[in-house]
Amino acid sequence: MVKRIFFAINFLVVIVSCSNKKKIWKEKNFSSFSLLPSKYQDCKYYDPQFGVHLVKLEEQCFLIYLDSALQISFRDFEDTSVNSDFKIDFSQTVSHLGYYSIRISGMNLYLLDISNRKLIKYLLRGKNIVKENSYDFENLFDWNYFSFRFQYNNCFEVDSPYLYLPYAISKPEENYLDSTAYFRIGLENDKPNYYIKDKILFYPKRFKKDLLRSTYAILNKFNDSCFILGFENSDSLYLYNSKGNRVSKGIQFEGSSSFRSFKKSKSNDLSYIRWYDLTSEVICKILVNSQGDILTVKRQEREKLTSKIAYEFYLLNRTLNITGHSVFTHSVNPDFCFSYKKGFLVFNEDLTRTYYYEN
Repeated sequence: MVKRIFFAINFLVVIVSCSNKKKIWKEKNFSSFSLLPSKYQDCKYYDPQFGVHLVKLEEQCFLIYLDSALQISFRDFEDTSVNSDFKIDFSQTVSHLGYYSIRISGMNLYLLDISNRKLIKYLLRGKNIVKENSYDFENLFDWNYFSFRFQYNNCFEVDSPYLYLPYAISKPEENYLDSTAYFRIGLENDKPNYYIKDKILFYPKRFKKDLLRSTYAILNKFNDSCFILGFENSDSLYLYNSKGNRVSKGIQFEGSSSFRSFKKSKSNDLSYIRWYDLTSEVICKILVNSQGDILTVKRQEREKLTSKIAYEFYLLNRTLNITGHSVFTHSVNPDFCFSYKKGFLVFNEDLTRTYYYEN
């Protein structure tokens, strides 16, 4: 499935205030930016399975996505020169795939082939991509009982030598959930060997009792030894220490929130399913910047499909203390929210404007 978008960018700066009227974000001038909207006129399509990534490769920051020709497009985010942009043909790799997901870490690109139960590691070298390793999980699990969980943007993470893999089990009476959300799988760097290390991130108890449309987990690198963990349908965040394999701290940042349950009696009602998916409250993004600040972007609940979509944010520091909370005063495209330098970049809904927030 390919999603059509129009990609023209004008940089604006706003100040967002929290409920106590104190400024959370300091105004930031973009004197170093001179992006021209015309540079992005051909960016009309991107593959949501590949995702959109804002990544620093060596000394350049690139916006990376898969275009309609199945080419990986690298767009220099800070240079107006089209000569700094380049593409890599990825069609022979992804054209035959079903479900898959991508992670980019440093100069490594990881492709999780969900349909064929494989992980493939590529190296980004200059303007080329080179396959380095392939891990076949066909014999690792009992596939009559276990399955990979497929979820856009939050499917898996790699923190060498471990792969964090979301999974489900064959228990429909418990929403197909095990007690935990991720396998931590050890990977050998010099050869395609692997082993199951352990399981992490316990599900909230209500996830097994309530009929929820989304029980997806969210995992994001916090620092060299820790991850931030959360769920799309929970206002709790957890700090997970990967070296000690333990949750060192947790916080419920919205104590009054009540996520809408799915009515089991309407599980075959397509109009209800569409209404529920598009109007229910959901955590869209959990981001961490270079300073250790955490931004959580949440779509607010609404009753009517025709009602305006609103997003709110929570800002937390590295010790998981809340430093700010407010509703965005502009529209938000949750697929295009990124950590950037000492702050965060948030694109509006139709990708015509970009907002930068720095604490």
